[in-house]
Amino acid sequence: MFFKIEIVACSILFLSFFQSFAQDYDTLFLKPGPDEGKDVLIRSVYPNTNEGDHFDFMSMAGTINLNPFTNRSLIEFDLSSIPDSATIVEAKLSFFYSEQTGGPGHQGENESYLYKITEEWDEHAVTWVTQPAVSFDDPVYLPTSTSQYQNYLDIDVTDLISDLFNHPDLYHGFSIRLKYEEPYRTMTFSSSDQLNSNRWPELEVIYIECDQAIPDFSYEIDEEFYVIFNNQSQNYDSCFWDFGNGYFSSQENPIIQYAEEGVYITTLTVFNYCSQNSYNDTIYYCHELTASFEYEINDMEVSFTSYAENALNYLWDFDDGFLSILENPIHTFNEDSDYYVCLTVTNICFETTYCDTVKVISPGGVSDLYLNSIDVYPNPFQNRIKISNSGPIDYFSIDLSLYDSRGIKIYSKLIDLPAFSENELVTSKIRSGIYTLIIQSEEFVSCKKLIKLTD
Repeated sequence: MFFKIEIVACSILFLSFFQSFAQDYDTLFLKPGPDEGKDVLIRSVYPNTNEGDHFDFMSMAGTINLNPFTNRSLIEFDLSSIPDSATIVEAKLSFFYSEQTGGPGHQGENESYLYKITEEWDEHAVTWVTQPAVSFDDPVYLPTSTSQYQNYLDIDVTDLISDLFNHPDLYHGFSIRLKYEEPYRTMTFSSSDQLNSNRWPELEVIYIECDQAIPDFSYEIDEEFYVIFNNQSQNYDSCFWDFGNGYFSSQENPIIQYAEEGVYITTLTVFNYCSQNSYNDTIYYCHELTASFEYEINDMEVSFTSYAENALNYLWDFDDGFLSILENPIHTFNEDSDYYVCLTVTNICFETTYCDTVKVISPGGVSDLYLNSIDVYPNPFQNRIKISNSGPIDYFSIDLSLYDSRGIKIYSKLIDLPAFSENELVTSKIRSGIYTLIIQSEEFVSCKKLIKLTD
């Protein structure tokens, strides 16, 4: 029903589609001249001068009268004739040595990079001072020249051109810069303003036009706890499922069972001959969680019985400031009132809450009025928590346990609390935060939310 394979199979499959449909490739060849070309030389020695018609496209560092300077160039090709639905398969860029310069040509340790430009710029306005920002991610490397008059032909700029084509709002051509802008290094090419048209920069882009594969799926869990996936993708030829548990499938609409309950991220990748795209969704693989309870009232004491299904954790809120994490707690209320009691249950996947109104009426007897007369104060607290018994009943062997917000017990103490007495917990070493105090004796179990303030 499902099997385990190496993820590299995806890329192999993707490449095979390109090879099968090679006859659908289109090519854009650009070699713009002075009127159509967009390139500019910017120089630190002339920081406010625009040189949009300069015949050189270069990266350079040198000195004038022992003062260092740096040259860079910007260029942008018009890719607007490529259809929006196209995918760039390959892009090659060629630069030609600048004959018109008349200088010494390439020199020094002149390795350079082509960086993507991230701001719009005007060929006939930009200067060194106003040059646009660039991205230093994934530049194209130009190695050190091997001769003064070397042409750099068929430079692989596929990723660079793909980024420019796919994100025209983010990238606006590219800039050439020396890797180390230190004297004396020069890489000098022809710009689109050279007199010799054979030496203008040229770009060849091979692309394929098709509709992108669009991944989508839904799922349902049946009565036998099988997950049934429904592939709703469009424009795809094949698919690959990753179920988030170390297992995979290439079936159209797989059906699986997970080994245990939990939350799983399932990813569907779909392919066609020019694209590969993925979509993921969260699978909540747990039995249905329900919450309900019933209760019995005995004077001021109420016994609660949970009828929750598939629950792992319980949290009762008795609407009087006290809480409980027991499955079936017994709680004693202090006053006659209508209490809106809520039970919240959770499991690995879900959380749900059920509430009901509990009407508590005391019988009027003195012993009943003081049955649960234990109070916790102050709240919020700082260095001490006081536990008081304001009633006439003696309580012995009361277990006090203090839990932090992570549910970790950080303090415990066993105390006796005779009638009309009080005890205290020293909390000076406890950090500020939210805590739960569980008070448990043979007669009752209850919880109290407490807040510790900064000392």
